[in-house]
Amino acid sequence: MYRITVFVYFIATVILQGGARTISRPNVNNVLQENKTYKLFIDERVNWHKAYRYCDKMNMTLASFDNEQEYDQLVEKIKQDTSCAHDGGFWTAGYLTPEDGARWLMNQKPLKFAPWFPGQPTPDKRIRLVSLRPDYHYKLLAQFMSSLNYIACEIKNG
Repeated sequence: MYRITVFVYFIATVILQGGARTISRPNVNNVLQENKTYKLFIDERVNWHKAYRYCDKMNMTLASFDNEQEYDQLVEKIKQDTSCAHDGGFWTAGYLTPEDGARWLMNQKPLKFAPWFPGQPTPDKRIRLVSLRPDYHYKLLAQFMSSLNYIACEIKNG
């Protein structure tokens, strides 16, 4: 009788664990795909090109967000990790094209979620890049490459 009880317990455990893995695996993958890991660098404010090179040197990219959840995650990171909320913004991987609007540098896809500051982006044929500005209520601004901001990097997936 003892052997049967142990065997049934073993089989039930294997079935339940297998079922749990099958159920939870897609949820874990979805969370990992939607959540990004951001790193902020606030030692000095730099132009966009230096910010891009700095992230690249650290094997990261400038920050991007594909939806409101990722945007909120980046804003929360800035609120928690920095004391520079009123003296500048953070460079992102966004840029503006004269014909297509705003796009992400790494994949050339349009910004799906773009909480622009009112009046932004203003029409202009010159190249401008996208910054996230805590001093503008955590909204996006289109700025010239020479503008100075802090650096928001994103850890590359894969």
